[in-house]
Amino acid sequence: MSNARSLSDLILRLARLEQADAWKADLNPAQLGALGYLDRANRFSRAPSQVADYLGTTRGTASQTLKALRAKGHVAEEAVPGDRRSISYSVTEAGRAATLTGGMLESALADLTASDAGALHSLLAG
Repeated sequence: MSNARSLSDLILRLARLEQADAWKADLNPAQLGALGYLDRANRFSRAPSQVADYLGTTRGTASQTLKALRAKGHVAEEAVPGDRRSISYSVTEAGRAATLTGGMLESALADLTASDAGALHSLLAG
């Protein structure tokens, strides 16, 4: 098996394990992903279409994810000034608290040296 294939298999396995571990409390992996994205996004990048692009899903699915997060009190919905059709979302304190608990992958990556973490980040950010 090639080195590239082996690395690909390892990364995919880590992703599956992380997703399985992500079903925490009342949030599913898509909801955690949306919260993490919104928490880092600037004020111009918080529309449902941008969340859909980030999650790699449809706008309808992203809208349902955001609707569920709003119902749980993890995000607030705001109309965009000057555009009645546009909606923007922001993470509430409850939502921010839900993102503080890292998964097993984050715990494992925390053990990397600063140099190794930087090199891995550079490679993956590519």
